[in-house]
Amino acid sequence: MRRPVMIVVFLLLLVLPAAGAAGGVSVVVDDIVLPLDAAPVIEGGRTLVPFRGLAESLGVTVDWNGAAGTVHARAPGKTVELRINDREALVDGHAVSLDAPPVIQQNRTLIPLRFFGEAFGATVEWSAATRTVTVLSPPAELYAQAFYAIRSFPQVDLIGRFDSVVFGWARLRADGALDLEGPDFYWPAPAGTVTPETILESARRAGTARYLMVFMADGEGELTTLLSGADAAARGVREIADFAGEKGFDGVLLDFEGLGMSSTPEELRQVRDRFNAFVQEMAAALRPQGMKLSLALHPLNSAYRGYDYHTLGQVADEITIMAYEYQDARAPEPNEKVQEAVRLALGEVPAGKLVLGINVWNETPESIRAKAGLAKRYGLRGVSLWRLGLLDPSLINRLEQTVCLKQNKLIS
Repeated sequence: MRRPVMIVVFLLLLVLPAAGAAGGVSVVVDDIVLPLDAAPVIEGGRTLVPFRGLAESLGVTVDWNGAAGTVHARAPGKTVELRINDREALVDGHAVSLDAPPVIQQNRTLIPLRFFGEAFGATVEWSAATRTVTVLSPPAELYAQAFYAIRSFPQVDLIGRFDSVVFGWARLRADGALDLEGPDFYWPAPAGTVTPETILESARRAGTARYLMVFMADGEGELTTLLSGADAAARGVREIADFAGEKGFDGVLLDFEGLGMSSTPEELRQVRDRFNAFVQEMAAALRPQGMKLSLALHPLNSAYRGYDYHTLGQVADEITIMAYEYQDARAPEPNEKVQEAVRLALGEVPAGKLVLGINVWNETPESIRAKAGLAKRYGLRGVSLWRLGLLDPSLINRLEQTVCLKQNKLIS
């Protein structure tokens, strides 16, 4: 996440018809309450909101030059310069008039809200009833990935709208054999002229990267058995790499779940080391063939502690944070838990390698924008949706308020 250099606390200025105490004023960015480093206040009919946190949440980097009395704000494709007590700003080098000049009050720099919204493309609204400033940032050019698995075929035409699609057609057995004929993960049978190969080829022509997902779980110790046996692990690496290469995939995503739930400290160290070693061998087998390696991992605030994010982030090309299943009921995942998962991951892995996993089965049109908004707020690589077949039009429409999906259709 961008970390602007700050000497003063920047605030955003919102003109309101009423004055008084600002108790209970909150700021909501992309449907998630924004933590603030100072309480909002209303002064002289104006609501003053700390600007630093808001700027960071929208990807705006701000530098303060005390000697010159200027504020420089930068976002992708946009630069703005403000000068204290000057009613003229520079936007991409062009002069723009302001409704009110930036001022300093009690060591705080205040800037006009209307200008901020227009300059950086944010939609900003004030609700007097709830005393809330609502900010909706413009759609971002984030990486967008979707999973294609059982019962995804009804939405096969959406494949071309994503930067990559992960095909859940394989799992690994404890002896390292690649299983393509199981009850839940299998290579689909042809349906007339439609085959897995034709779907992969049409995805390639639509410009969508294709990943083979290989699933394995430790429900009965199968994953622990695989990782504990050198021969089984080596066989698994070999069979995955050979099959992915034969079918022309662009990469492999390992979805190995359930490690480290009830391990002792020593057992936890061993399982992490063994999984790290498997991932390193997998990457070494894929890269000579020009394929990438992606990992889908339980979040660091889950019960499964067998994943060394720091080391895995150095080896893998991409990590999807499976920030869901925090509750048993089918309901939107709690934003605070998802946000915590993102922050913890960022402490171990560069933002440019992290993708936020969203289980659309649990989300609603009202909640999905908040999840995608967290990916924007923290500068992650993008979002990953589980799965095609569950994306109704209302979910897609709301998602597109946050993420710019490709307009390509699947080429048949």
